[in-house]
Amino acid sequence: MDRRRKAHQLYAVTTPIGLRYPAWLQEVIEPIPADVHPLTVEALMTEPAEETDGRSPLSWLASGGPAALVVALVRELAWLP
Repeated sequence: MDRRRKAHQLYAVTTPIGLRYPAWLQEVIEPIPADVHPLTVEALMTEPAEETDGRSPLSWLASGGPAALVVALVRELAWLP
């Protein structure tokens, strides 16, 4: 996992006791289509969304919101041209 984090393929949070990987990480990342640009994924995760009560999906997940809502948003990326 550390190799993938260093390659900017995984998200980790630095804490006083070391790196921590969110529990929802794998569930949210797996359905991201391989051909979607990373900036598109960043925008999806950082822009407010109606599905996550007007909060960004990242903020939603960080506050303990269910990952299933974000997974549904990620799966919609497959429909982008």
